[in-house]
Amino acid sequence: MTARARPIRYRSNKNKRDGGWGQLRRPRRGHCKRPQRLDGDMRETLVVREWRAEQLRRLRVPSILAETFADAVDWHALSALIERGCPLGLALEIVR
Repeated sequence: MTARARPIRYRSNKNKRDGGWGQLRRPRRGHCKRPQRLDGDMRETLVVREWRAEQLRRLRVPSILAETFADAVDWHALSALIERGCPLGLALEIVR
């Protein structure tokens, strides 16, 4: 005999009678998508992109900008401009 799990509770504005608390139903079996496997080329592309973003973060580029510009800028050129004293915003505009 297995023990029944208690349902997960969440806050809801729809049902005022129970103080706004309702029940969250669990998804039925087979309704959740399985993660897709990446082929070799896609995996390599993601690894290279993450490496480029890391290089930009090492140049003190904020993480959100590093992720955004990882494929769009040459980090060697950006590094050279920053080393010469160019402000980050201007350097990103130049190499973009």
